[in-house]
Amino acid sequence: MVDAILIPAHNEEVVIARTLTGLLKGLDAGVRVLVICNGCSDGTAQASRAFAPRVEVLDLPEGSKPRAMNHGEAHLAQEPDTVGARVFMDADVELTGEEMQHLLAALARPGVLAAEPGSRYETSHSSLSVRAFYNVWTGLHGGQRGDLGGGVCGVSAEGRKRFGEFPDIIADDGYLRAHFAADEIITVPQACSVVQAAQSYSDHIRVRSRVRAGVYELAAEYPQLWAAKRRTTRSLARKAISLPISSWPLIPLYLWAQWRIRSRARVLFEASAPIPWESDSRLLR
Repeated sequence: MVDAILIPAHNEEVVIARTLTGLLKGLDAGVRVLVICNGCSDGTAQASRAFAPRVEVLDLPEGSKPRAMNHGEAHLAQEPDTVGARVFMDADVELTGEEMQHLLAALARPGVLAAEPGSRYETSHSSLSVRAFYNVWTGLHGGQRGDLGGGVCGVSAEGRKRFGEFPDIIADDGYLRAHFAADEIITVPQACSVVQAAQSYSDHIRVRSRVRAGVYELAAEYPQLWAAKRRTTRSLARKAISLPISSWPLIPLYLWAQWRIRSRARVLFEASAPIPWESDSRLLR
């Protein structure tokens, strides 16, 4: 069996080299790495091909993360021996090859269906308002598996049987996780994905609004899956109890940002036009 890492990438020229450089350090040579460029108008494909032959690059004309992942899996299915674990990784997160090996080792254990690394948001380059938001947000959501959304999630060969192709929705990671109970997704302590937060407050609102619109879409399109996911998630009140006292003065700023995010997300979700893609890499130049 051959394990594979699938990295859908849409206009990620700014960060893809950084992502691949870190990922390949310590990664077993037998693990296949696919970058699936989709709807790119920049040099993402060219930057990714610089890592060939260690990295395989596929190129799709339309910009769609779910279609990119489906295309990558269809490409892997052409070879019968490629039936190992699948790890789906965002193009703008950082995870070393050594950490990825720990994740893959966890997925190889009997009975393990899904696994993910720990995660943290890098805010050293962000504005004070963005830092304040994540100070509260990580305090609320950091105590439960998958609650932070670190941009990396893997499934074993058995776990991958839980669902078919990815539907064309924004919250593909939420869709994947919703197929597993909370105790079926293990967190690998030896691995931690680093997610770059936006620099400015306005960019932060745009990116988080798209994420929230994806939540609305998932709940509307797949109500049973969403209900199952909600049953395995702690209530906001229980999360708030664990919030450090040092974060309390920042709560008003956090609530104001959340109101803006949810209001904008609702407009995006209810609009007839496709929801625009907000690439984090654009915010890191």
